[in-house]
Amino acid sequence: MAETLLLERPKVRHQKDFGSIYDEHFQRVYHYFLSRIGYDHETAIDLAEETFLRAFEHFPSYRDWE
Repeated sequence: MAETLLLERPKVRHQKDFGSIYDEHFQRVYHYFLSRIGYDHETAIDLAEETFLRAFEHFPSYRDWE
């Protein structure tokens, strides 16, 4: 997958690279939460944003676990 290739590149630790992953997957994560919490749009947005915030905070420590 494209996001896997981004994570495998040595200079992946940039916001721009994470932004590509966010742009590609936000709607999928949002709809996941939306369907699980009774279609409360504001809460689904909050949960999706929190998910990506936490992922972003740990993004620099990502490494391939071959």
